[in-house]
Order: sequence, then C-alpha cells, then structure tokens
Amino acid sequence: MATVRRKKRKRRTVLPLVVMVCVAAVLVTAYFVWPVLSELGMECFFAPKGRRAGGGGIYIDSGAERGWIFDRSGVVLAANAMTMSAYVKPALVPSGDDWIAKVSGILGIPEGEIKDRVFSTRNFVWLKSGLSEAEVQGLKAADISGIGVAGEYRRFYPYGGLAVQILGFTDHDGNGLEGVEAFYDKRLGAMECKDPEAPGCSLHLTIERGVQSMAEEELGSELTRMKGEKGCMIVMGVNTGQILAMAVRPVWEQGKCWQNDQDGGGFSNYAIKAEVDPSMFFVFVNWISKERSSQELQGGSDQGGQVQPSVSTVRTERFNLVNISDKFGIFGPWTSNEIKSVGFDASALNDMWRLGFGQLTGIDLPDEEMGRLPSSPPYSWDDLLLQGMAASPVQMLRAFCALINGGKLVWPHVAFEYVGKGQKTHLESGILSGGRSIQSAEALASGFREKLGRLDGDPVFSIRLHDEPGSTKGIAQIVALGFWPVDNPVVCYIVVLDNVRGDPAMYKEVFGGIKRVAMAAAKLPLEMNIQKNER
Repeated sequence: MATVRRKKRKRRTVLPLVVMVCVAAVLVTAYFVWPVLSELGMECFFAPKGRRAGGGGIYIDSGAERGWIFDRSGVVLAANAMTMSAYVKPALVPSGDDWIAKVSGILGIPEGEIKDRVFSTRNFVWLKSGLSEAEVQGLKAADISGIGVAGEYRRFYPYGGLAVQILGFTDHDGNGLEGVEAFYDKRLGAMECKDPEAPGCSLHLTIERGVQSMAEEELGSELTRMKGEKGCMIVMGVNTGQILAMAVRPVWEQGKCWQNDQDGGGFSNYAIKAEVDPSMFFVFVNWISKERSSQELQGGSDQGGQVQPSVSTVRTERFNLVNISDKFGIFGPWTSNEIKSVGFDASALNDMWRLGFGQLTGIDLPDEEMGRLPSSPPYSWDDLLLQGMAASPVQMLRAFCALINGGKLVWPHVAFEYVGKGQKTHLESGILSGGRSIQSAEALASGFREKLGRLDGDPVFSIRLHDEPGSTKGIAQIVALGFWPVDNPVVCYIVVLDNVRGDPAMYKEVFGGIKRVAMAAAKLPLEMNIQKNER
C-alpha cells in the first residue's frame, strides 16, 4: 500500500515538471526559434549546404538552384547568383552599444537606424541585403553574437534587360512568372536538378544574343525617329519557325516586376498580342487569287500541266505609296489601280484562315492571344477597315512566311526543347483554297517573292490611322514585312510601330537598319540543334 502511495506522489511531482518543460520549450520556440525559421525558411536549417560560422552567424545557402538559360550559341542569358544579406537576432546581441558602432562601420548604416530597427522587435531583423565580399568578411571578423549572414540564390541576367520579353523573370522564391521562365518553369525549377547547366535542366533558346541586341537597338531607334510608343521586331527562320530575335517595346524591368503593370492590363508582350491590323494580307491573298486564275488560263496541255508565273504581275520596277482610303495606305510593288481594282471574293477569308489568322500559333510563350477575322468577306476597303480584324505580330509573320515558302505553316518557337503540341515542325498545308497542290503554291510563292523582292529586298509596309480622342490629326500603326536573301529566303521578319505620331510616309527612309538585322540573322547556322548547344 505504501509503495502505491509513493508511486502516486512521484507521478504528482513529475507531471508538473514535464508540463513546465513543455511550456518552456513552446515559449523558446515562439520567441527565439520560430521567428528565425519563418524568416530564413525552415528547410534552410536542415539543408546539407548549411554551415555554421564563428560568432553564432549562420551562413545558409537557401533557395533552390534553377536551370540556366542559354542562347543558340551557348551564351548564358540567365543563371543563378548567391546574394548575401545581414540579419540580427535582438535577443542574442551583446549588452551595450559598442556592437552597433562596429556594425554601422562595416555596413555603412547609421547607428540610429540600426537601433530603431533592432530594438523595435524581439524576433528577427534584416539589416542589409546584397552584401559585398568585404562586408561579409568584416562581419565575420567582428564575431558579434546575434549578428549573422544568410545567403540565397537569386536569378541573375548577365545582359540586363536583353530579351526580357522572351526570358521573363522569377519571383522571390524562384518561381517563373513570365516568358520562358514561366512557360518552362517545371523544367527549369526541377528539384532533382543538381547541375543547373545539365541538358535536362537548362534551356537553349533559338535567339542569338548579337542579333537580338541589334534588333532591340534598331526597334528603339525607329520608334524614336517615328515618335512611336510601342512595337516589336521579330526575325524568324522561314522553314524552321525558329525565332532568331524578338525585340519588344515597352520593356519590362526584371528587378521591379510590380511596376510592369502597363495601363492596368497586366504584363504585356506586344509580339503575341492581337493588336495589329492585317488588312495588308487581303492585298496578298487577292493578288495570289488573281495570279492563280491567270496561271490556270496559261497552264494548258502544251505545258504539261505545269503552272508558270505570270510575267505581267511582277514587272513593277519601283515601290509606291498608295493611299487606299483616308485611313489606310500600302507601300509596295503595286500601283494605285492594281490595289483599288482588287475584288474581295469569298475565297479570301478561307485563304486567310488557312494562313493561320484567327488561330493561336502555339508559340512557347505564355498568354498568346487569338486573332480576329470578319464573319463575312468585305465589299470594299472601307468595309474591310471597319470589321475589326486583328492579329498578333507573330501570327502575321507566320502567315507571311507561308506565302513565301510554298504554303508551309511553321510553328514559331523560342526554345530548341519546344515540341509544338506534339505536332510536326512543318504543317504541309496549301494556302490556296479548293485543294490546290503544294506545287502550285510553290510556283505562286516564287512569283510573290519576285514581286516583293524588288529594290534589293525592301520590305512592304502598311499604314493604318487610329482615331485619337480630342485630336483631328490621329496616330498611326505601321506594319512592315520582308525577307532575306531575295533570291532564296532564309529569314522573314516583321516590324510593328504603334501609336506613331511622326509622318508615316517617312518610314521608307529607315529600311537600311531593318535589312541589316535580317542580313545578320540570315548568316546564322539555322541547321543547329540542341545537341550542339549542350555542354
């Protein structure tokens, strides 16, 4: 009986002690441990790379490495950089103010500011981020209790804002938000990737840094000269769909993604937004329709059924700026009578659809917009301009490439690893209605290229005036399309200048810069594949 009473007394004594220990553990965790875990990330304390330094400072490799991004020649466009930050745990700092003066001298922060920030909380305070090596070594040598340095991976873009609308950016935790950083986020952020340069983790873009830089400089120059507010320039392989350059204005600032909300509409990549008037393509498809009829009349049995291009349709020796209406004009190898005599038949919309208008191209960038086609064929140019057609620049470029390469619709892409929805690289689809053959399309494309290749490859361009509220002058949208070389096209390109306030007729004076970009892109080894880029 006595033994039982002793056991009960022992239980009554031990139980309160256990409760007190548990309460103390909870308090310590709440006031000291948990704030640090919350700030640095709980996994940081268990990471194999974590390491202790003198003076209680914790040096932690927090965050996850992310796959690197290269251009087509192997130049690094996005990598990871370790950013070091200083922090303080107020409960652990020495008594007195001597340590404050030391930290102030090392980090260059006023002593008063350190006092205000440190003694306003008992938990955890960041003092400074982006420490230099000298600052890190200074804190380490000072060996001050409660003062530490934490390191974390941050996305690093060696060329600043180059190709930012393609690359996109990541958030603080390393998750892709825009561009290929978002489209290929699963690949780039794969946790099993130990080597960020490994083929299965990295990404190799089809763009080339030098050509991309030229395109961005040329686009900026043209927008400045023409007093435009936004636009883009895209250069693409005619037969591959590889995007060799994509310059866009306005540009994002990667380090300030919260400021990129343009006009309240969120992030925007003009190259894939349906904001361009494709009325110029009605000239193209109707010219081809008339040429097709002409060739069919000439292609009798004495020619063995072979379709021959009509000489009469390619004899223009100069380009003309034709004002079709008070709001639309075209600069190209057509006379005013040729354009104004174009008839709009029912096959035009069918040809436009087969060229890809109104459909997504499948480009490997997020938030691509669909285009819009009229519900019925227009009866006149004025009718056409009122029907609200719209296309994205990349959609128009894809259609233009199909017109000059014999009817093949390519899949535009900015990364070698991209597989367009499981489909083939080329979609053999004749652009002509009525089941015409690819051979016929290629013959017509030859005549089309010859006609547009006059004047050493100058591009054709259209001018569309917008209505500007409160002004009788209005602003314009200029769309230029071209290819290079003239005799055997390797690349095609589009330039769009929007909200232009300069004289649009003066645009023909800036073709030299555009063609230089196209010439440089045409010299790239377009047969390159991903294996040649992997390290």
